[in-house]
Amino acid sequence: MKRIRIWLSNFSLIQQFLAVVFLMVAFSVFFTFAFLNKNIDSFVNNQMFSYIHTEQKEFLQTRTFDEDSNVISYIYNVDSQRYLNTIDEEYSEIVEMIDPNVNVDLGTVDNSFDYEDVSIVYSIMPYDNYYRLVSIVKNSYRNEYRQALVSGVVNVTLYAVMGMICLVMLWVVSLIRPLNQIKAYINKLRTGEKAELYLGRNDEIGEVAEALTTMNEELSEQQHIRDEMIQNISHDLKTPIATIKSYSESIKDGIYPYETLEKSVDVIGENANRLEKKVYSLITYNKLGYLVDTDKG
Repeated sequence: MKRIRIWLSNFSLIQQFLAVVFLMVAFSVFFTFAFLNKNIDSFVNNQMFSYIHTEQKEFLQTRTFDEDSNVISYIYNVDSQRYLNTIDEEYSEIVEMIDPNVNVDLGTVDNSFDYEDVSIVYSIMPYDNYYRLVSIVKNSYRNEYRQALVSGVVNVTLYAVMGMICLVMLWVVSLIRPLNQIKAYINKLRTGEKAELYLGRNDEIGEVAEALTTMNEELSEQQHIRDEMIQNISHDLKTPIATIKSYSESIKDGIYPYETLEKSVDVIGENANRLEKKVYSLITYNKLGYLVDTDKG
């Protein structure tokens, strides 16, 4: 099972779908020709026994044989140990293989045997103490019934498999479409385009899409805050840098902007300290952001 899962995980969804369809068809064929084929003969025989019993009950009521029936019946006399009606030549060998003298004290005896690769179904029913009714289902009728049953089961199995394939196909399409939407959404975000994503699903794919949009909103908000912070820091850095630059140029030219050289140098030092604090604050902010991201990871 693990190997099959790993094997399927290397395929796309369409390829996985085709693989599942192949496995379903293979299982259906195996079920039909292996399991069903072994049990269908038993089911057919049980149905034939029921059919024979119905015909035998009609004979007991009418005491006549239906010539159009698919059951051939012969009356056997226990005392004379012979059949009272003529045995068809087609079934003469088959009748000889049936022992009508079996113990039928407990009622009707149902049995079957193979004859020339055909399963012969027969029933022996006692009546009037001295007679037994030996009934055999015509081979042609049993074969037609079996063929019709097999065809019906195969058709039902085929329709069921086709229905399952259609359902799986719809399910795969319902997965591929939102996944493609998510992929297109991510590609637009990667290129900086404006993108919207709404799937209208409450399943795991919908949760992933909602998580992506929420993450994008949070990242956009963080980016906005960082842009504002950088803009503010840039503005705050311009003043001390400009002061240091102008004072240093003035002192270089022998001009003391703040009365004396010492006071002018002190002003440069104060602005340098101010600049240092701004840079330190920026470094601290970046460290805190790194620690938060690490803790979330």
